[in-house]
Amino acid sequence: SLEKCFAEMRGIFLARDLINLPPNILTPLNYEKIIKKLFKKFSPIILSYKDKQLEKNFPLIDIVGRSSENKPVLIDLQWNKNKKNNYPNIVLVGKGVTFDSGGLDIKPSNSMLLMKKDMGGSAVVLGIAYALMSINCPVNLRVILPLAENAVSEKSMRPLDVVYSRNQTPVEIGNTDAEGRLILADTLFYADEKPTDLIIDFLTTV
Repeated sequence: SLEKCFAEMRGIFLARDLINLPPNILTPLNYEKIIKKLFKKFSPIILSYKDKQLEKNFPLIDIVGRSSENKPVLIDLQWNKNKKNNYPNIVLVGKGVTFDSGGLDIKPSNSMLLMKKDMGGSAVVLGIAYALMSINCPVNLRVILPLAENAVSEKSMRPLDVVYSRNQTPVEIGNTDAEGRLILADTLFYADEKPTDLIIDFLTTV
């Protein structure tokens, strides 16, 4: 229908516009504000984990984002079509690295030029979610986004550091430019802690 076509177009434009924002504007905490403003009209529940709460509950996300002055956050957005239903429970997870320098295993400058786009997975997820909510799709939708900047500072994770993940699995850092799998590991485990019918994750690999 025309309504579904327009909803899809709005979702595509939203994802495109988010991906094209410069990294000094689309910091993790600014991203959180944008998400809350964008989805306010759909009245979802939006939970945010940051600071000590993030460090305690999502240690792999924290170790990736702690090196930046722009602090990391995990967003958990929940939208139910109505309170009593048997609609499918769908979880969308999107990698949201707002800029990826590579960390201490720093990327060469030409490889860093497009690293503002390393949050593309989260943008695609938000575009899909916006489209589904716009047409009042018969699903219970949950959107979980780990948002972090992989920077270089005295707080950077180091190769061969060992950190315990959310499910207490010890993880050895092999390369600090492999930050995506770290933030997704904690996020996917979190997503699977509640009963769900389908989990789909979206990420960039560059």
